[in-house]
Amino acid sequence: MRDMRVKDVMTHLVVTFQPSDSVHEAARRLAQNHISGAPVVAKGKVVGIVTEYDIVRALARPAPVDRKLSFLDLLTQDVHKASEDEEQRGLRVEDIMTRHVTVISDEATIWEAATSIERRGVKRLPVVDAHGHLCGVVSRADLVRVMGRSDPVIRSEVLESIAALGRDTIGGVAVKCLKGTVTLSGRVDRKTTHEIAAKLAAHVPGVLKVQDRLEHEWDDTKMKFPTPAPDRRHWASRS
Repeated sequence: MRDMRVKDVMTHLVVTFQPSDSVHEAARRLAQNHISGAPVVAKGKVVGIVTEYDIVRALARPAPVDRKLSFLDLLTQDVHKASEDEEQRGLRVEDIMTRHVTVISDEATIWEAATSIERRGVKRLPVVDAHGHLCGVVSRADLVRVMGRSDPVIRSEVLESIAALGRDTIGGVAVKCLKGTVTLSGRVDRKTTHEIAAKLAAHVPGVLKVQDRLEHEWDDTKMKFPTPAPDRRHWASRS
């Protein structure tokens, strides 16, 4: 789990805005998709983020008042509504977005994402690839969903994962899972198989900890291979 990457849990289908989009359009799309914020993208890169708070704050600005109007005019005309409509039509996403945005690499661990979200007090982080282009969003909900998977599901996926080593190799391995903690026990043929099995288990989504109780028959990491003798024919041909 500690090696699990952001790209494994992030949301790929992302609602994005362009700086030139209207605030009205931004509000409509946030409401339609039942989300509270979305990144603003220009040429594939994140240049800002717009949230419900940004929109509400922008539309709550006091409307300008034409000082030439009399007090009677103000009472008889819907000046506030007219001014607000005019302001909304001209207001763009780039006018209200937050420009200083923290992004996270798709190769970062989910623990790094969780730490960044907690420290900054945000609900989500835009995820970028090696070129800085937006490729997804990771949210608190994404992290909670991964950490909250059931023990039977986790155990089943651990078994499926280590099965890649070969049924004959891991046939003597027992897997238990309790509250996200996976315990591996039994015996395998060699130390490298032992270490790989533990690493595969740790990468399964939802695994919070791996208790390694495995044993192995022999330590193949200490094997010494004989150095091949030099080809004397090669040296003879050069002399």
